[in-house]
Amino acid sequence: MSKHRFNHKKEHPVVSPDSAVQTPTPLLKRPLVHMLMVAVLGILVYSNTLHAPFAFDDEIYIVSNPLIRDFGYFTGSIPIDKVSCDPDVKNNFITRPVTYLTLALNYSIHNLNTTGYHIFNIVIHISNGILVYILMSLLLQTPFLKHENIGTRSRLPLLAALLFICHPIQTQAVTYLVQRAASLATFFCLAAFVFYMLSRLSESSGKRFGYYSATVLFAAIAMMTKEISFTIPVVMALYEFLFHEGRAKDRIVRLLPILATMILVPASVLSIDADHSITLNAINRSIDLVNFSNMSRSDYFYTQLTVIVNYIRLLFFPFGQNLDYDYPVYRSLLNPHVFLSSAFLLAICGVAVYFLRLSQKVANPERGWQRLFFAGTAWFFITLSVESSFIPIDDMIFEHRVYLPSIGFFMAAIALLEPATAKLAIKRPSFESFARYAVIAIIAILSILAFSRNNVWGSRIGLLEDIVAKSSEKARPHSNLGLEYWKQGRNLEAIAEFEKTVRLDTITNDQWHGNQLINLAILYMTTDRWNDAEESFKKALAINPGSSIGHNSLGYLYFLKERLKEAEIEFNIALGIDKSYIKARNNLGMLLEKTGRNEEALQNYAHVLQQSPKDEFAIERIRALKPDSERIRRIQ
Repeated sequence: MSKHRFNHKKEHPVVSPDSAVQTPTPLLKRPLVHMLMVAVLGILVYSNTLHAPFAFDDEIYIVSNPLIRDFGYFTGSIPIDKVSCDPDVKNNFITRPVTYLTLALNYSIHNLNTTGYHIFNIVIHISNGILVYILMSLLLQTPFLKHENIGTRSRLPLLAALLFICHPIQTQAVTYLVQRAASLATFFCLAAFVFYMLSRLSESSGKRFGYYSATVLFAAIAMMTKEISFTIPVVMALYEFLFHEGRAKDRIVRLLPILATMILVPASVLSIDADHSITLNAINRSIDLVNFSNMSRSDYFYTQLTVIVNYIRLLFFPFGQNLDYDYPVYRSLLNPHVFLSSAFLLAICGVAVYFLRLSQKVANPERGWQRLFFAGTAWFFITLSVESSFIPIDDMIFEHRVYLPSIGFFMAAIALLEPATAKLAIKRPSFESFARYAVIAIIAILSILAFSRNNVWGSRIGLLEDIVAKSSEKARPHSNLGLEYWKQGRNLEAIAEFEKTVRLDTITNDQWHGNQLINLAILYMTTDRWNDAEESFKKALAINPGSSIGHNSLGYLYFLKERLKEAEIEFNIALGIDKSYIKARNNLGMLLEKTGRNEEALQNYAHVLQQSPKDEFAIERIRALKPDSERIRRIQ
């Protein structure tokens, strides 16, 4: 036995210089104060969004979505297969039930008052900022990083969280209500990651089990929130091998249940028919992960190389933000834009891998921040891969897609800048104050830009006009702005926008183009441009002869111009396409009245009341033609 085991001489304990004097932690360095700072900044940046209206897909997924109006759809007591709504709405209910559940909760409490929806989104965003802070703090306690020199440790988590919370690129995932799918999925991904880190760092077996169980639970919930969550178990596995220790076999076994949650994403796009046969009818319409466009995989990939560079540009310089980019399609790797973008991205990856190799040298005093840079870069590219790789999606670029990847970007950026700042501060002590003020200035500028960007979302017209100004050669923004002008009675401005839409739409034989021509024709009628309206209707029906709206609208034009035979033909064609089309049935009834065929008119109005017993127009006409009608007496 060692002689020291029996040395009873009273010795003074060895005390490290840092612990010799137990001084309290300064207020501004306390974690709770840091998290409070994150929360306050988030509230300030998004305080002007509380009354922002619904926009774009909010109309489909919230305003007119029947699936969020009854919790029976979630319990299975009401089947969704017979619900009449957009197919993508149903498919998203299958692939993103957690997101839909939060929308249903909002609807049950706030109906269609947007303030409650915005408060929910802001709370989720602030929670994500706090989770980023906690995750960064836990990373610094891992076996690999806890003894490494990576700058001022107390600043790293706070800087990452503040940059994440105030950066303008996050506004689309927060202020665009339906895009809470991105921020909510990020919340569950971060929660799973934080609990995994706690389980790895805890010394209590009971706590380790509890934290690990929470990890698997939150990872599973994330998979049912948005498909981007598919990437987070991969990131967690990578970080396990980058920052923790242990036998490879034990670590793989520990990761397997978390990796198994990834099965939920492909499984969610399977629907079970009444006969319990599995079909894949949801796959091609499930959005983001499996919403294929007509573009080839190679063209999409080449274009995404330039899109990723644009995302990085927005993260560094968040100017020119746009909800609906007019983005070109690139079809060759040799295109200068594609070639230079791929070279730039390869350079970033090359530097990251080089730093990883350097970090494997035990004697390297800078290996901590070098490995952290690699980890952040890997996070960025892995989490972006679902929507920016080989899987074609109709819309090339959306800023909300950078919400989860941006965490890796901020991690990598701080890993580079913080050690450099610390070194310069040692050589020039005055640089410490300069760096502090520079950081405050950067956060202030980003916050102002984010607040300003949120102002654009304050009105539908303002947002649409902002898009048109930035995507003036794209048809869809003009169509959306035209519809909004139309709703507000600004018909001449609406006509101008629809004319631009028709001119810019290069696909002139699809249903969308035909619908724009119908809208334009109806607007022409409101300004007595009858010949232009008729020509536009005919062009629309040549593209889509099965449009009941087009035939009914053309019939109404003929009716107004006293071309009654032609009008009757068009009304009957519309009803032949859609027997339940009430407007066409009422229009035909008016025409029959005008030609003295009152009995036939009454039959049409009675048909309307069978479908819609409270239709005011049909009731009024029956009352005028046959006041003693038994149906009218019942209504009275």
